[in-house]
Amino acid sequence: FMWQDISMGMALFYIYYCSIIMHNNPLTGLLNRRSFALRTKYIKKPAVILFFDINKFKEINDTYGHNYGDKCLVTVAEVLKKVYVGYGYCYRIGGDEFCVIVFKNRDKVDEMNARFTQLLDEKRKLDEKLPTVAIGKTYFDPKKERFSSALAKADKAMYDAKQQSE
Repeated sequence: FMWQDISMGMALFYIYYCSIIMHNNPLTGLLNRRSFALRTKYIKKPAVILFFDINKFKEINDTYGHNYGDKCLVTVAEVLKKVYVGYGYCYRIGGDEFCVIVFKNRDKVDEMNARFTQLLDEKRKLDEKLPTVAIGKTYFDPKKERFSSALAKADKAMYDAKQQSE
């Protein structure tokens, strides 16, 4: 009986391990695009969608190399986790694009965004090459619109912020 228990435990652990690998981005430790696509199909409560994009990321890679670009991605992910993890889910959904879906304390999102920017500015004091990040925000109510249209609004708001920063 003991071997059966051990075998069953190992099989369950393997299934759990595979699900973690399938849903996490290995570089940043954030949830990945697959997880994002699965979770956003079933959102039933209001949320704030935040869309992030690293400014001039191609220039960073071209000037300082992809290893430094990866370091920037990891730094941004660390700050995202520090600020938003207790309030929602953090995703890396593209090369230098991130999304956070905030469910708790939605009314405090502007404060969270200010904290994100402040922490990134503090990191920039130690590394002047660290790029800035554009943030787009929109409110999502699943009773009033589809998630895809709310995401498009957050994306547009992020691009508007990006153009203002240049």
